[in-house]
Amino acid sequence: RMIFYFSALLWAYLLVAYCRKIPLFASFIVAIPLVVFSTFRGQSGKDTPLYLLRFFNADYFGSGFGLDSEPILNIIALLAHFIEKNNHYIFFFIHSALVLTLFIFICRKFSNARYYLYTVGPVFLIDGLTNGMRITLAYHFILMGYFYRGKSFYFLLAFLSHLTSVLPIFLSYLFVRRGFYLFLFFGALATVFLYFVDINWLISTFAPRVVSKATSYSELVLGSAYSGLADIFIIYVLLVFMSFFNRKRLFLLVIDVVAALLVCFVLYQLIQVSLAFIRVLKLIIIALISSPFLINSRKHIPSWALVLPGLAYSGNFIRQVFVDEGFLPYGE
Repeated sequence: RMIFYFSALLWAYLLVAYCRKIPLFASFIVAIPLVVFSTFRGQSGKDTPLYLLRFFNADYFGSGFGLDSEPILNIIALLAHFIEKNNHYIFFFIHSALVLTLFIFICRKFSNARYYLYTVGPVFLIDGLTNGMRITLAYHFILMGYFYRGKSFYFLLAFLSHLTSVLPIFLSYLFVRRGFYLFLFFGALATVFLYFVDINWLISTFAPRVVSKATSYSELVLGSAYSGLADIFIIYVLLVFMSFFNRKRLFLLVIDVVAALLVCFVLYQLIQVSLAFIRVLKLIIIALISSPFLINSRKHIPSWALVLPGLAYSGNFIRQVFVDEGFLPYGE
């Protein structure tokens, strides 16, 4: 039944290609098959069983609306219960309709959003419609904040969707000209530091909460030596683009390319500690694609340079659907 995921991904690319060229109401009509795909997915999606458990058992009138509960999804669930008690199809429908509404409005800001849409946008969308329901809302609220007025409002919604959204918001402001080069410098310096310090000891000592989250996350994701490499690949490509299309001197460009490689090595080491850091990689991607240093680079970045790594990323997603038991079978 992998054909469902493959077809949905192709449909997402179709939406990206034509959304800005057709009237707004027509975009919503085009998005209907993706809403149906998400609504009737059954148990498909690695985190779907947990979201269903949350839907049926959340404390909607107590701790369910606390800040640490990331209440946006609970509000959606409460609305679904109000329409019809314990009908998870309505829950999935409302969530997917909201995500696709945000995605459509992001598509219509194409000149700035193309960095997202051409690289990871279709995969983030499909994965979010079946798997990362909270974090995908956060991704798209953040992008809405950058592309439309009301930045503080959208950032607040992102934070209430997933607390980790503060990371890309912070990093996107860091990834300006001088901050970007400092990020490369300290990221490369971290490789030297990790040579002398055990990363497992470092995290367990200074971030015990990360350890607890990492342990629970390990049960949800199929680990392998290749885990996270696709996200690291996209990060490396974007870092190189930010340097190549802004630097004027070849010598400094070469230094940036090497530094970016070292940064990615550090990120890979973090994944070896826990697959929970894969989520961090995706947050870094959101920060990079929304950075003014990339969007307003000195030289124009051609679309094909974004599409090619994006296609490779999509191909890896289809491979992951095939090998990861959390996605298939669809609809059961």
